[in-house]
Amino acid sequence: DPSSLLTPGAVSLDVNMPNSDAAIRAAASLLSYHPAILDAGGFTQAVLAREWLHSNALPCGVAFPHARKSFIRDVVLSAVRLQPAVVFNEIMVRLVFVIGTPPDRTEDHLALLAWLAKKMSDASLREQLLTARTTREFCDCLSGSPVQTGLASHE
Repeated sequence: DPSSLLTPGAVSLDVNMPNSDAAIRAAASLLSYHPAILDAGGFTQAVLAREWLHSNALPCGVAFPHARKSFIRDVVLSAVRLQPAVVFNEIMVRLVFVIGTPPDRTEDHLALLAWLAKKMSDASLREQLLTARTTREFCDCLSGSPVQTGLASHE
């Protein structure tokens, strides 16, 4: 299940960024200490270069900047929720998911992109991600796990 790739430590909520490059840098920086990233600066530059070449923003306000490089040892994923939205190639984006994969994991890379695109086609899920109060709640929404509201049940 690809949702297990996203942990609360790799999510940042309500980040205020001036432009898409800064938003990508913020999302990539969440993975800078991940053991699968052998060159954090190189990773950020590779994601930016790929985005400059071809933007991966969807009309629904979600972007999937990504990189496939040899200094990435395993599939990694981070997410930033922007407040306010930032323009990515003429599209106003609030959710940015940065993906990193090794060059020899093309199938995993494409499967993760397809999974995210399918998830983000669900307007209800996007709304849940946009209103999640904590990074844990954000991850739970994406995985389909029951969201812990922090309220005790009164049975």
